[in-house]
Amino acid sequence: MNNSYIINSVHNLYYVYIQENIFMGISERREMEKKALKKKIFDSASEIIINEGYEKLSIRKIAQKIEYSPAVIYNYFKNKDSLVTSIVQDTIIRIYSSMMALDLEKLPVEEALRKGLTEFLWLLIENPQQYRATSLLWLTTGNPHQNKPYDYYENTATDKKNYEDPSDDEIIKILAGILERGINEGVFRKLDAKLNAMLMVSSVFGLISRVILDNVSDKETKAKLFDSLVDLLVNSVLQH
Repeated sequence: MNNSYIINSVHNLYYVYIQENIFMGISERREMEKKALKKKIFDSASEIIINEGYEKLSIRKIAQKIEYSPAVIYNYFKNKDSLVTSIVQDTIIRIYSSMMALDLEKLPVEEALRKGLTEFLWLLIENPQQYRATSLLWLTTGNPHQNKPYDYYENTATDKKNYEDPSDDEIIKILAGILERGINEGVFRKLDAKLNAMLMVSSVFGLISRVILDNVSDKETKAKLFDSLVDLLVNSVLQH
């Protein structure tokens, strides 16, 4: 094997490596741009819903607000209903996925409840505009995610087949499961697990709404409020 053959082989391998990395870099950048645009659409739609109401929301109005053509938005969402459903789904799925990733069932039950509630609070406050819009949509249109569009996700047959659609009920189920485990272990007093999980979720929503309405921006203040609520909720179910 002569030296020129070895050099050519190395050059060819290096060329392939460079091309693959360039392609991956472009693909990743496009995906990031796609996510950034969807967030901009969500934020603008949420702002319109909050300030003007669901009835005044339109694809054209969002397009004007973000300075894109309506056609760009229609590439992601079929219509207004598809868009608002995706806003609700994005909030629910983000929270559900993050809470599932905590592996709460592996933690001692009191710690699991504290960690689950704390994570829930911080996840909701991450996107306050989106949360407020979701709350208003629930009040004005009932359950807007019932139609289950897949526009926000990858539009492939495989994704649609494998995608499971968690609802807000799944978050209640996570908390109810922790409560049931705590009751069985004798850590929590005997109570209606699902009812108390619903009350906990309602309490969380109430505090988040208050924080947003009062424009509480200081992280330390929010942490104190969240810790106080978590203490209150956990102590309400502990065996005394």
